[in-house]
Amino acid sequence: MDQVKLITKINSIPYSLFNALSEAVFYTTYPAKAKVLSVNRKLKNLHRGERCHILGLGPSLRNADLPSIRGEKTFSVNNYIWSEWSDSIIPDYFVLVDSAYYDTNNEILNGTFAKFPEARFFFTYKAMHVVEAMDTRPIHRHYMNCKLIQHGSMVRYDLSRNMTATMNVVLAAIQIALYMGFGEIVLHGCDFNQFTNPELALHCWNHREDDDKIRMSMSEFLNRHAIMLNHHYALDKAARKLGVRILNATPGSLIDAYERVDFKAVVD
Repeated sequence: MDQVKLITKINSIPYSLFNALSEAVFYTTYPAKAKVLSVNRKLKNLHRGERCHILGLGPSLRNADLPSIRGEKTFSVNNYIWSEWSDSIIPDYFVLVDSAYYDTNNEILNGTFAKFPEARFFFTYKAMHVVEAMDTRPIHRHYMNCKLIQHGSMVRYDLSRNMTATMNVVLAAIQIALYMGFGEIVLHGCDFNQFTNPELALHCWNHREDDDKIRMSMSEFLNRHAIMLNHHYALDKAARKLGVRILNATPGSLIDAYERVDFKAVVD
C-alpha cells in the first residue's frame, strides 16, 4: 500500500468514529427535528427519471447557452442574483447551505427571496431560526440535517435523515437532486480550476473583484479541493448504482468525476 492510500485509510478511522457519534446525536435529537425533516419526504423521487440542470457560478457560466434549457428543471445556488442570467433563467430550486448567508440582514438572502418567490429553497437546519424570523422568507423552504463527514465512497442524501455535509454548494445540490429522483443531472458553470492559477476568476459576475481573492494558503486551498473532489467521486459512484447519469457540461472543468459532455449535445 502506497503512503497516500495508507494515510487515507488511517484518516478514515476518526471520520467513522465521528459519524457514529453524529448518528447517535441525531437519533437523540430527532424527535425535536422530526416535524421539520419529515416535510422533505414529499420530495423523494418527485422527479423520477427527469433531467435537471445545476448552475454553478464559475466564470464559464457567462458563455453558456442557458436559454436552451429554459423549461427544464433548474437548480441555482448562492449569489446567483449577481449573474446576468438571473433575470431570464428562473430557478425551480435554490440551494443556500453556506452559513455566511444566515443573517436576517444579509443582502443576498433578502435579494434572492424577493427575486425568486416561487422557488423551492434548501438550507441547513441551523438556518431555520434565521429564515423563520424573516418576513421575506420564501413560501417553499426545506431544512437539512447535514452532520456526517464524507469519506471514501460514503454519502448520505436522504433529506429526511442525517446527511453528509458538503464543502461546496454544488455538492449539496447534487445530493438533493439524487434524492428527488432525477435520472440525469447536468452541471454548468462548475469550472473548479482556480487552484491552477490564482489569477483566474472564481465566479461569473463582472463586479466585486475582491470576492475572487483567495484568502487561504495554497496548501489549504488544494486540500479543500481534494476533499471536494473525493465527494464528487463518491456521488458519481452512488449515482451509477441508481442508474443516474451525472454529466459535466462545463467547458474546461477540472471535475473529472463525471462523464464530460458538450453542452449542445445535451440540449439538442
